[in-house]
Amino acid sequence: MKTEDESYEKRKAGRLKRVVLFYLLPTLIIALLIAGVTARKAAVDARRQSELGRQEAVVNVVTWTAAPSAISDRINLPGVTTAWVKLNVLSQVAGEVTEKLAREGALVRQGDVLALIDARKYQNAYDSAKASLASALATQSRLTALYREELASKADVDAIDATVENYRAAVENAALDLEHCRVRAPIAGVVNHVFIETGQVLGLNQEVAEILQIDPIKVTVGIPETDMPAVRELTEFAVTISALEGRTVTGRKHFLSRTADPLARLYDLEILLDNPQARILPDMFVRVDVVKRTVDQALVLPLYVITSNGVHTVMVVEDGRARPREVTLGIVEGFNAEITSGLQAGDAVIVVGQKQVADGQKVNVTRTVTDPAGAMR
Repeated sequence: MKTEDESYEKRKAGRLKRVVLFYLLPTLIIALLIAGVTARKAAVDARRQSELGRQEAVVNVVTWTAAPSAISDRINLPGVTTAWVKLNVLSQVAGEVTEKLAREGALVRQGDVLALIDARKYQNAYDSAKASLASALATQSRLTALYREELASKADVDAIDATVENYRAAVENAALDLEHCRVRAPIAGVVNHVFIETGQVLGLNQEVAEILQIDPIKVTVGIPETDMPAVRELTEFAVTISALEGRTVTGRKHFLSRTADPLARLYDLEILLDNPQARILPDMFVRVDVVKRTVDQALVLPLYVITSNGVHTVMVVEDGRARPREVTLGIVEGFNAEITSGLQAGDAVIVVGQKQVADGQKVNVTRTVTDPAGAMR
């Protein structure tokens, strides 16, 4: 009986061993395979790292040695030229135009004759007034002498004195009308329009000519209200005239409006330009450069050198390797930006190849430039 029990136990133990081996053997095989793969990967990585260490990539770059330069906070605004003075010359007496002397486009001086009006009527009136005055003066002289001899009354003398003054005023008015028969230019300038023809009969206060004073000439430009505090302190402006092949001249502030245009919300700035050769004409479009502030000793970089990804960074060379440097921007002028922090004078900033390097990568400086903006040329 004991022998059968022992045999049964042995058979049971054998079956259990076979079951355990059936389930554990695949797991052991998988574990061995994973261990082998891991070991081979580690060997490959170690070999690759060793090769990289022996053959580290070197990137060629161009650098700029940071040095101070000037940068300005400026705005460039459109404007238009206008005549300094625009004056319509009117007839001050009525009559027929006997001669038209003004020509459109001609330069005239103050006092030049623009037209002649028939003066015969006004000459007769002047001569008549002079004759009346001469007669009154003679009567005044006689009555004054008689008054001294007490042969004339004081009332007679006062009356003749008043008559003399009236005739004297009439002579002066007649002389003035006679002079106005010669229509003269009240200012120097260019004749822009002539409104009369010879033989035309003019009435009183009728347009004869339009004269423009264009030396100096005026530029009007609208200033946004946010820029008013800076513009208020400025006295000179650079004005570029496209119609004159982009010529740039310096103008002086003449007037800055205290009120804004109700629609555009711009304040009119009037700038005076000297124009001795009259090359600048009214109604030309211009660009006005308004320099609000200038920093003379600033570190200035082209915007293409700066990487912006949440923060502004540039790449610098330290001990032969590229290193990122976080910077702060200040004034932006065109395609350049002021660096207010993060760089110091003397730093070697990568200006060509900065996008091909990573932190810590070895670099080869092929060229150092003095102008970062011209590094691409």
